[in-house]
Amino acid sequence: MALQVNFAERLSRTSSNALSTASTDSSTNAYVSDITRQYINIGAGEFAKEAKLSKQDFITVTPKFWVQADWYAQITIEGGNNALTATNVALASEDLAGVGGSTLAAHLASNINAMIGAGSVDVTWDDRSWRFSISDDTTVSITAVTVASPDDYYIDGTERVFGKTGTDSTSTWVSSFPEDCTLESDLPSDFLEAEHVDYDGHELRAAPFNLFMSPEMNSTWPDYYAIRGDKIYISAAPSDRRILKLRYKYMPLEVTVTGSNDTATCSLPTEAHMAPVYYAAGMILQGNFEPDESQKMFGLYYDQVRKWRIKQANQNPKMFPRRENAPLPVVDESSL
Repeated sequence: MALQVNFAERLSRTSSNALSTASTDSSTNAYVSDITRQYINIGAGEFAKEAKLSKQDFITVTPKFWVQADWYAQITIEGGNNALTATNVALASEDLAGVGGSTLAAHLASNINAMIGAGSVDVTWDDRSWRFSISDDTTVSITAVTVASPDDYYIDGTERVFGKTGTDSTSTWVSSFPEDCTLESDLPSDFLEAEHVDYDGHELRAAPFNLFMSPEMNSTWPDYYAIRGDKIYISAAPSDRRILKLRYKYMPLEVTVTGSNDTATCSLPTEAHMAPVYYAAGMILQGNFEPDESQKMFGLYYDQVRKWRIKQANQNPKMFPRRENAPLPVVDESSL
């Protein structure tokens, strides 16, 4: 970035050596070149948007849970010191937002053992099968576990957390796949706009966001996606771990403004490094009330955008189908 600052300030005729120009104005307490750096960061972002820069990334789909403290399940445990008659148990000790399965499991174990009195029940989350388990944490004394919907005057959280039901295998109860727990994933921090989304090679189609409020379904192969803010939602919610691939337009990461010599590299492709230079020079000249010179710099900036888009278009031409063995057009000799 040091050379970019140098070029921008020379083009705008504000300094012969950009990196050695320190402000002595105590009211600003900053380097003159910091403003140029900021303009270069802004110019890099504008170039990325106008040139439609894109890249590919992979997103790890991970179950997350949003659970309220007033969500319950009715739990019955038979056998040993952990016996518990049908009791409405809160699934979490407090409102939880976007937590992993292990965090929720710890809350539930604490609440069950509090109901027992001095219980030693263990609740675990399997990050491979994406299921909760309820069992003894030390000795195998439990003979049966039942998890059901709570009494009518409680909010039922069994479907959200346990997939409504589970399987009792002597001393261990295992839940079904939790409803909608893989619906939401975080987007890359530099995300601007999606171009292509697929789940393990299966292309997903964009859909209205209202379809993702509570789809209550899961599948090995989701079909749709929607984007809100910094999140991507896919439905039906994946029930096993596969590759979510995202091709997207991105915003280059900003280079930190340090006020001293920097060696940070511009995050734009190398052939586009002059674009933010011209943008910064144009902004500086505009601030110096030199509109003609400013327009020249912005003209050079947009020329960089044009060249990049033409290069991308030439590398990705639209292909039109051509029939094999199609007859050639007959040309009338009189028209030659």
